[in-house]
Amino acid sequence: MAGALRAAAREGVGALVTCKTGAFDRLPFPDAYFDVVVSALRLHAIASVLDDTDPSAAERQRHKVLLEVARVLKPGGRVVIWDVLHVASYAECLRSLGWKHVVVTPGPNAFMLPTHVLSSRKPSK
Repeated sequence: MAGALRAAAREGVGALVTCKTGAFDRLPFPDAYFDVVVSALRLHAIASVLDDTDPSAAERQRHKVLLEVARVLKPGGRVVIWDVLHVASYAECLRSLGWKHVVVTPGPNAFMLPTHVLSSRKPSK
C-alpha cells in the first residue's frame, strides 16, 4: 500500500487517496460510499484465495463480492471489471440484481490470455 500512496503523491493526487485493508467480501466502507468501483484481474482468483477446489463455492464467493460492490456503490455509480474468466457470470449476477445496461466487451490480452471488460451503472433506485 505504501507504493500506491507514493505513486498517488507523485501524480499530485495524494490528498485524495487512502488505502485500507479488508476482506473483499466484507469491504470496510459504508453503504453507497463510492462513485466508481474498479477491479482488474482479481475476481477470477478467488478460488485460489479460498484454497478451494469446489467451483460452485468459488462462484458463490465471487457473487458475494459482487453483492459487496453493489452495496458500497452509490446509486448511479459505475462498476468496471476487467478479468480473464467468469465475466459472463459477473454480468448475470448484476442483471439478477436488476442492473440494466450491463455491457461486456473484449479487453486486451493479459498474460497471453484473452480478457473481457464488464461495465455497468448501479440503478438510481
